[in-house]
Amino acid sequence: MKSGLLALVVLAAALTWWFMEASRKPAPALPDLQGLEPAVKQVIEDAHRDVVDNPDGPARLRWAKVLHAHDFFSEAVEAYGAAEPLLEGEARFEALYLEGCAWEKLEPARAVAVLRRACEERTDYRPLWLRLGALDLQLNRPDEARKDFEAANALREDAHSCLGLGRVALRLGRIDQARRWLEKGRALDGGNQELNALLVTVLRRQGRLEKARALAAEVGEAEEKSPFPDPIQVEMLALGASFQNRLRFAIEYLKAGDFVQALAWAEKCLSSRPSDGDALLRKGMALARLGRLPEALVVLEPLARRRPDDAAVLEELASALAASGKGVRALQLLDRALKIEPNRVHAHYLRGVILQKARPLESESELRWVIVRRPGHLDARLYLARVLESVGRKEEARREVEAILSRRPEHRGALALKAKLDR
Repeated sequence: MKSGLLALVVLAAALTWWFMEASRKPAPALPDLQGLEPAVKQVIEDAHRDVVDNPDGPARLRWAKVLHAHDFFSEAVEAYGAAEPLLEGEARFEALYLEGCAWEKLEPARAVAVLRRACEERTDYRPLWLRLGALDLQLNRPDEARKDFEAANALREDAHSCLGLGRVALRLGRIDQARRWLEKGRALDGGNQELNALLVTVLRRQGRLEKARALAAEVGEAEEKSPFPDPIQVEMLALGASFQNRLRFAIEYLKAGDFVQALAWAEKCLSSRPSDGDALLRKGMALARLGRLPEALVVLEPLARRRPDDAAVLEELASALAASGKGVRALQLLDRALKIEPNRVHAHYLRGVILQKARPLESESELRWVIVRRPGHLDARLYLARVLESVGRKEEARREVEAILSRRPEHRGALALKAKLDR
């Protein structure tokens, strides 16, 4: 009994000594910060000071994240490696996962090895499996990639896991299976442009040319990347203090429809560059989409004077003016924007919306122009249906409503117009 108790005491002492020694690892070196923005230098120096003063696991993990967020990938993987033995549970998983993400930029095979270690800590984080699947495909390991994407799909089926499984099937030459996975993914999320573009390619390879043409006409063929949601990586990237990183967050939050966050990140950009036009544009866009139109105009009006040939700025100012009931001035700005860039879809759409009552035929022409180029633009179809109904062309209006409901059966505006047409 005494010998067993003594062994436990010795083990506890050994573990205490090991953790104390681990925390006494030499303080990490500060990387070369020459040429970096002052805000970036400040954030890195603050994190370095914290880890020197208290080199425990959490401080070392934050140090690694700050390095990672500012693209110091080699230093970050070393810092994650130093933090990991001092962490437990979710924090240890984060360290391993983010270390794997950092290795992606340096050595993909090493990234896979580290991410496999992360799997030992936690198996229910979908981004881990999606990331592994993409890396295994990159390393030409389609069988391993298939298992990774299947694991993600088992947790929750979405467009990202279906796209991954479609890519695997295509790599293995199973083109019918690839099409089935991609069509399933498109049914789950028709806005995933990366998936849409690959489906167009697959349909062409199968000889389904008419279907490929129709899909390409609806969604376009640009293979824009559609990143999967990854909260752990987003939290890390949010530590980045560079202007470009903050602007990227403002843009992404605008795309995602989170206008409160978009405004916050635009304000962060302006804290270091108060007169930057790109940041001011995003601030104005966020304010307008939050319904804070007077504030949006205060930002966008002087920006349009500074950048009179910037079609995007003119378009955003026109949108805010139209929403404020100043349609005549909005039309003037849209005409200027379209002289600069004649194919701006949103500018044509705005003209169609503004003109729907005063000049319905011209409104119809603009909205049809939009629909030819973007058949999936449901708002354009709804406004066109309203224009057609207003001039007594009810059957044509009904066809547009049916086109909307075939894509989105719960569309409130279309259902309300359908009820009106049915009366």
